[in-house]
Amino acid sequence: MDVQRLLRLKGMVEASIDAPNDVGGKGLVASYTRIRGEVADAVGAQHEEELGRLFPVELETQGRPWGWQEQEVKTLLVQLAGWIDGIIESEILDQRIQAEAEAKAKQIGFH
Repeated sequence: MDVQRLLRLKGMVEASIDAPNDVGGKGLVASYTRIRGEVADAVGAQHEEELGRLFPVELETQGRPWGWQEQEVKTLLVQLAGWIDGIIESEILDQRIQAEAEAKAKQIGFH
């Protein structure tokens, strides 16, 4: 998993949350769809089911006024930023544990 890519995507998510409202709900909904697709690609099949369950492709407010969809997307983006943080932390921890296990194995003579 590419942690650097996830960090860039998290930055994009946070920038979308803080973007001025002059773009309107339609633009924010479109950016959510693109960002979600990029995140799905970045986390791969390992987290596909969880991503789909927590961050649906289709909004619950689809078909309602853009303002409703905008509020739903803002909520989803805040949650997505936190979820990405968790994925990054988990990946870093896994890498650290693996490195420590390899170092210990070398120390006791396993190669």
